[in-house]
Amino acid sequence: MSFPDATFIDQKQREWSFTQAKDKVDLEAQLKNQVSLFEKFKADQETMIKALKETQSCQIEQLKAEQANQIEKLQAEIQVKVNRSQDLEEQLAHAIELAYNRNTREDEMLQKNSNDVKKKCSRNSNY
Repeated sequence: MSFPDATFIDQKQREWSFTQAKDKVDLEAQLKNQVSLFEKFKADQETMIKALKETQSCQIEQLKAEQANQIEKLQAEIQVKVNRSQDLEEQLAHAIELAYNRNTREDEMLQKNSNDVKKKCSRNSNY
């Protein structure tokens, strides 16, 4: 077995240095490419987040508007029912008053008829 001579060793060191330098350049290029991809991804992500927030904000505003409309409709329906209830209450009060007046008149008429009958009976008994 023979030992490599100085020229051979020198040549191998140069090849190794060249390979190392080439590998370093390749690694640096890969690193730059990875950093560029990361920055692009980060920017895309921020853009996406911003777009999602805007969309969500619009949806929230739409929901608020829909809820406000629903509340207005419900309030209008409640007001109609309150008004109807008040009308029915007034009609009931009027009906009760009419019934009371009729009943009172009937009582008065019955009382008068009763008195008339008593008068007739007392007149007839006097004869």
